[in-house]
Amino acid sequence: MNMFSDFNATLEHSVQTICDSSISGFKSNDTSISFSVTGEDGTEGFCRVCIPTALMNATYRVFVNGTEVQCNLLPCSNSSYSDLYFTDSHSTKEIVIIPELASLIILPLFMVGTLIIVKPPTQPEYKSTPPETHGRYGRLAAWIKTNYGSRFREDVTSVEVETQLTNILGELEAKGAFKKHPKIANGFRAYISERKYGDLVKVSE
Repeated sequence: MNMFSDFNATLEHSVQTICDSSISGFKSNDTSISFSVTGEDGTEGFCRVCIPTALMNATYRVFVNGTEVQCNLLPCSNSSYSDLYFTDSHSTKEIVIIPELASLIILPLFMVGTLIIVKPPTQPEYKSTPPETHGRYGRLAAWIKTNYGSRFREDVTSVEVETQLTNILGELEAKGAFKKHPKIANGFRAYISERKYGDLVKVSE
């Protein structure tokens, strides 16, 4: 049986779902939407999620237990709403919807337990799959290296790296990349201030 749910994401916006799974634990903040789905083990399920573009507006990617699955933007989507559709095998899972820049900082916090991650990339997009990295800011460093790697040479000083990162941050802010997600900008600044850039480039002090 398909179930319709309407959740208040903010005072102004709501997120609507139609699923053949039961939904619980809906949460929303300025960087993510999350809820749990539960269905009979061993069966196939589907979920439609209608998101106001004023709340989150981008192209989406869906991950089940860290593995990407196909996510379709339905024809009924318009300038006001994005209507997503995806399927998965039933059990109890957590669904997290995160903008791409937010995922670079927030995603590692969700990588414990059973997850479905839905992530929309913002410009600039990945040119290829990020390399395996380690550390608190590994995904952010991989994204920077993929999109801005040409700006960094080997054996640079941490001051030079800090200057380049500050320039990149300024460019993203000028494009409005953090307008709806100020916490992402704060995470970027925190990465710069820690001055631990070994997962980005070889640094010589």
